[in-house]
Amino acid sequence: MSFNFSDIEKEIQSISTNDKETPEGVLSSLNDNRGKLEYYYREARLDLDKKFHEVCTPLYQKRAKIVQNDSSLSRFWLMALKNHPLIGNFITEDDENLLAHVKDIQLSYLSTEPGFRLSFIFEPNEFINNDILEKTYYLENLKEPA
Repeated sequence: MSFNFSDIEKEIQSISTNDKETPEGVLSSLNDNRGKLEYYYREARLDLDKKFHEVCTPLYQKRAKIVQNDSSLSRFWLMALKNHPLIGNFITEDDENLLAHVKDIQLSYLSTEPGFRLSFIFEPNEFINNDILEKTYYLENLKEPA
C-alpha cells in the first residue's frame, strides 16, 4: 500500500470510541489503530529510502570509481567505518586488517520482501578467499497488523 497523508488523516478522524466501552477497551483500540498507522508509516519510509537510494546510486558509483582508482584512498572504507558513530568503536585490530582491503560497500533492497543486503567487495587479500561478503537484513517490523 502506498502512503498517503490525507488517507491516514481520514482514518484517524474516523476512529470512534464507544461510550459504553471500558477505558481499557478504548485504550486498547486506540493502541491497535496506532499500530496500524505505524505500519503504514514504516512502509512509506521504506519506499522513500528505496527512492532516495535509487537517486543517489550514480553518486555512489562515482565515489566507488574514485576510491578504487586513487591509491591514496586505499583505506577509505576502513576509515569511513571506524569514524561511523554507531559502529566505529566495535572495530577491532583484527577487523581493521581485513577492512583495509574493502574496495566498496553496496546496498541493494530486496525485491520480494522488506529488507536489504549489504555487499562488501574486497580486493584480493590474505584473510579471505571471497571477493564479496554479503549480509542480508530482513525488516520484521513491516508485517501488516491484523
